[in-house]
Formats: sequence, structure tokens, C-alpha cells
Amino acid sequence: MTWRFYDLEANLNMSKAQLRAERAAWASELPAGNKVLYEKYATSANATRTFLAKLAETKQTNASAQARALFTAVLAITSNTSLSRSEEAARLDSLMSTAPAGVVAELDSLI
Repeated sequence: MTWRFYDLEANLNMSKAQLRAERAAWASELPAGNKVLYEKYATSANATRTFLAKLAETKQTNASAQARALFTAVLAITSNTSLSRSEEAARLDSLMSTAPAGVVAELDSLI
């Protein structure tokens, strides 16, 4: 059972939607105590992700138009659950490498 979790986490080519479904299927087979712990972990991870996204969104309102556009493009990539984690990383790398350095630095300072 543990190896299945590691296999899921190591698979960078599975879409994020499929990974989420596979994690849920894996968690459904856990013993009751472990299931509770996994659900606490998942809830905490989602809350942290949401908090950081809201914080970044709030901060970017004072940014330049270029930084806001870059932020919107980053959100579009990271929220696309049809992408695998490796595809997401490649798209983010491409986006950041083609954006003006000053805009990337401005966005970095907000996050």
C-alpha cells in the first residue's frame, strides 16, 4: 500500500486530475486511523495552497500591469489539472524564461 503512494508521487507524467483521483482511491483503502491522518494532511496541504494563492493574489493588485499579466498566466498554468506535473514545470519554466527579468523579479517579490 505504501509503495503505491510512492509510485503515485513519483509519476510526474500523470495528469494532476488523474493523480488526485488515484490518491483518493489509494486513501479509500487505508485503515481507518491512517485514513484520518491522510485526510488531515490533505486538508492542511489544501488550506496552505489556498492561503498562499490568496496572499499572492492580494499582493499582486499593487503590481504593474505586466506583473499582473504574468501572475494570471502562472495561475492559468498551475490551475490546469489536465497537465502533468512535468508539463506544468516545463510551461512555467518557458513562461518565466521568456518574461522580462524585471517583471519576473517584481512578481518574485510579491510571492
